Amino acid sequence: MVRSRQHGDPRLGAAIFLILGVFSLVIGVVFFITTRRKRNRCSNVVSATVVDNVFEHSSIGSGRTKSSVATYYPVFEFDFKRKKVRAKGEVGSNPPEHNVGDVVEIRVNPENPQEIVAGSGKLEIIISAFLFFIGVLFSTIGGFLAASVF
Repeated sequence: MVRSRQHGDPRLGAAIFLILGVFSLVIGVVFFITTRRKRNRCSNVVSATVVDNVFEHSSIGSGRTKSSVATYYPVFEFDFKRKKVRAKGEVGSNPPEHNVGDVVEIRVNPENPQEIVAGSGKLEIIISAFLFFIGVLFSTIGGFLAASVF
């Protein structure tokens, strides 16, 4: 008769899946709510010209796992309430998403024209949905593991 060996406490696995699942659910919902609120604050749609792509270099991790990330953030210029405004986008990419001289529609906060939202918002919805899906998946796995152990 061959016995299978168990590795570790199955309750720990259930707890880890449940914690990760709930954490992912919460982060997904919070991310969705905050991005929607910002999009609602930025209610004026304007045409803006990309006047620069600011290069930013940052490091992630430490020691042997340290890696560097190079990102370009677009700088937009637009007229708002008879004033020229320059604002840097919050989302960067490599290579730059927009070329200097491109004209794009952005959303501007009428109370604070430095607060802008560029893009359609589809990426925000995809990220929120992904986090929510992972949260549901991990919570379900954790629930089934917990039910089978307890």
